[in-house]
Amino acid sequence: MRRLAAKALGQLGDLKSIPVLLKLLEDRDRQVRAAAAISLGSYHHPLAAQTILDALPNAKPAVRAGMVYALAQINDVI
Repeated sequence: MRRLAAKALGQLGDLKSIPVLLKLLEDRDRQVRAAAAISLGSYHHPLAAQTILDALPNAKPAVRAGMVYALAQINDVI
Protein backbone atom coordinates (compact mmCIF):
# COMPACT_ATOMS: atom_id res chain seq x y z
CA MET A 1 0.00 0.00 0.00
CA ARG A 2 2.83 2.43 0.85
CA ARG A 3 4.54 1.63 -2.46
CA LEU A 4 1.38 2.46 -4.38
CA ALA A 5 0.95 5.67 -2.39
CA ALA A 6 4.50 6.74 -3.26
CA LYS A 7 3.84 6.00 -6.91
CA ALA A 8 0.56 7.97 -6.85
CA LEU A 9 2.25 10.99 -5.25
CA GLY A 10 4.73 11.05 -8.11
CA GLN A 11 1.94 10.95 -10.65
CA LEU A 12 0.09 13.83 -8.99
CA GLY A 13 3.02 16.16 -9.51
CA ASP A 14 2.17 18.34 -6.50
CA LEU A 15 5.40 19.83 -5.15
CA LYS A 16 3.89 19.79 -1.65
CA SER A 17 4.29 16.00 -1.60
CA ILE A 18 8.10 16.17 -1.92
CA PRO A 19 8.66 16.12 1.87
CA VAL A 20 6.41 13.05 2.15
CA LEU A 21 8.35 11.28 -0.58
CA LEU A 22 11.64 12.18 1.09
CA LYS A 23 10.36 10.57 4.28
CA LEU A 24 9.35 7.47 2.31
CA LEU A 25 12.98 7.14 1.20
CA GLU A 26 13.59 6.00 4.79
CA ASP A 27 10.86 3.34 4.76
CA ARG A 28 11.81 -0.15 5.94
CA ASP A 29 10.55 -1.68 2.69
CA ARG A 30 13.00 -1.52 -0.21
CA GLN A 31 10.17 -1.35 -2.78
CA VAL A 32 8.65 1.66 -1.04
CA ARG A 33 12.03 3.42 -1.06
CA ALA A 34 12.45 2.66 -4.77
CA ALA A 35 8.97 3.96 -5.61
CA ALA A 36 9.64 7.14 -3.65
CA ALA A 37 12.93 7.73 -5.49
CA ILE A 38 11.27 7.18 -8.86
CA SER A 39 8.42 9.50 -7.90
CA LEU A 40 10.82 12.22 -6.78
CA GLY A 41 12.67 11.89 -10.07
CA SER A 42 9.43 12.32 -11.99
CA TYR A 43 8.96 15.87 -10.74
CA HIS A 44 11.61 17.29 -13.10
CA HIS A 45 11.50 20.56 -11.22
CA PRO A 46 14.36 22.60 -9.78
CA LEU A 47 12.51 22.91 -6.45
CA ALA A 48 12.43 19.11 -6.17
CA ALA A 49 16.15 18.94 -6.88
CA GLN A 50 16.95 21.63 -4.32
CA THR A 51 14.79 19.97 -1.65
CA ILE A 52 16.57 16.65 -2.21
CA LEU A 53 19.99 18.34 -2.16
CA ASP A 54 19.12 20.06 1.11
CA ALA A 55 18.12 16.75 2.70
CA LEU A 56 21.05 14.74 1.30
CA PRO A 57 23.72 15.59 3.92
CA ASN A 58 21.54 14.37 6.79
CA ALA A 59 20.23 11.25 5.05
CA LYS A 60 21.22 7.77 6.10
CA PRO A 61 23.66 6.10 3.68
CA ALA A 62 21.06 3.58 2.52
CA VAL A 63 18.65 6.42 1.67
CA ARG A 64 21.20 8.45 -0.26
CA ALA A 65 21.15 6.01 -3.19
CA GLY A 66 17.48 6.76 -3.80
CA MET A 67 18.09 10.46 -3.50
CA VAL A 68 20.96 10.34 -5.99
CA TYR A 69 18.77 8.33 -8.39
CA ALA A 70 16.04 10.96 -8.13
CA LEU A 71 18.54 13.76 -8.76
CA ALA A 72 19.84 11.95 -11.83
CA GLN A 73 16.30 11.64 -13.19
CA ILE A 74 15.63 15.32 -12.58
CA ASN A 75 18.95 16.34 -14.15
CA ASP A 76 18.09 14.47 -17.34
CA VAL A 77 15.31 16.98 -17.96
CA ILE A 78 16.57 20.24 -16.48
